[in-house]
Amino acid sequence: MASNPHGSEHWWAQRLTAIALLPLSLWFLGSLLINSPTDYAAIVEWLKSPFTATGMILFIGLLLYHGQLGAQVVLEDYIHCSALRLCLIYGVKALALSLFVFASLCVIKIHFHPL
Repeated sequence: MASNPHGSEHWWAQRLTAIALLPLSLWFLGSLLINSPTDYAAIVEWLKSPFTATGMILFIGLLLYHGQLGAQVVLEDYIHCSALRLCLIYGVKALALSLFVFASLCVIKIHFHPL
């Protein structure tokens, strides 16, 4: 049985996104502790910072990409019909990309929305 030629790239991508998500997750959770998530005005003001908006888009993108990589591994391991597996893998990728675009547009809209 031949090994997947892209397997090591996939493995590295999963590890690197996990490493990058660690400080971003700590930053995000720390920010939620500082700014009460129930105070809408405080969250909007927090997202108005270019640093914060960029960090949120990076966090969301890496989180969705990392999740998509993990879901792909599960699908490759447990879905044995190759056509169904391929459809599901591309469906998960499309869903992750769609959610990233939607979330990014939401962050951008909040960032540029006048108070």
